[in-house]
Amino acid sequence: MTIYISPDAPLEATLDSVYTGLVGQVRISIIDTPNGVTYLEPTTQNIFEVPPHSGIYSWTGRSPSVPGQYTIYWDTGEPIEGPEMIAVEDLLVEGIAPVGRAQLTEPRDNIRVANMKDVGTPNVPQDIRRMRRQVGDSLRRYGHSVVHRHMYTLDDVESGIAKKCPACFDDAYSQVRNDCPVCYSIGFVSVENSKDTWIDSAGNLRGEETPLIAPRYGGFARPTLTRIIQPDVPIDIFKINERGVLTRIQNANAYTYWNPAFQDNDLIIMVSVSVDGFSITDIGDYYQTKMATANTIRGWGKKTRNQKEYTVSYQFEMALVPPNNILHSVRPGTVSYGVM
Repeated sequence: MTIYISPDAPLEATLDSVYTGLVGQVRISIIDTPNGVTYLEPTTQNIFEVPPHSGIYSWTGRSPSVPGQYTIYWDTGEPIEGPEMIAVEDLLVEGIAPVGRAQLTEPRDNIRVANMKDVGTPNVPQDIRRMRRQVGDSLRRYGHSVVHRHMYTLDDVESGIAKKCPACFDDAYSQVRNDCPVCYSIGFVSVENSKDTWIDSAGNLRGEETPLIAPRYGGFARPTLTRIIQPDVPIDIFKINERGVLTRIQNANAYTYWNPAFQDNDLIIMVSVSVDGFSITDIGDYYQTKMATANTIRGWGKKTRNQKEYTVSYQFEMALVPPNNILHSVRPGTVSYGVM
């Protein structure tokens, strides 16, 4: 597995071992691979077994400030003449070191970034955590960056995180406009309001204040930057549309991490991301998820001992959104764009 990270950024390395109780004995070191120079001398500091008796050891520190190829070594602290190596992991440092470290922990604009190392709370069974970690490792290595936006549904309205579109929803007919710029013809919007956008009497968005303030998110929830793995060549499927015309629909199966949750009709926007891990430099095709399925495994909770299903990953089909569809008006997030 290869860890991709910016210079002088917070770094977390994890060792998944079958042995427990090695805190104080297991150690970590970082080597500048091409030059053979030791960046981090072997140390047992800041290494913890989390959760206890799990065999998973975590070390937190900072990445090298100089871009390059590095290697993370885990060993048991045996003599250098014959160390028993436990694990080796590649570390690729790319980009330019930030001016201030505080920038690394501050939220970037209006987009969340999925944490591919989040394997759940400590009470999640060890086997589930290990499988989630394997999925995250493969996504970080082979996955393509995408922006995921959950489409609001009536269930979201009933749960209190969404409401009917104030610009176009017709209560008499339960219908919406086919070109609504507020909800993108979905019919539901976020309950959270915008701070600088309003809706005029014609149902259009305005920068000038009106009696009706616009929602912060229209039709689709807050964007999340994550990764998916899909086939190199999508499958071309021909179907008959509502007018009886045989049309080609681009279709591909993909899978992604267990968090965030993927549901049918969620929006997937293919993007390219700069080395800082946040800024979007290019926007590609738009897809909607179909036949979204959570890949779950039953496990035993440590506290309640009740059987429970745990999601390890999501699998779904990707339906290409035509370029003339209103969904192409949905932006990936309020980030700094390069190529448009």
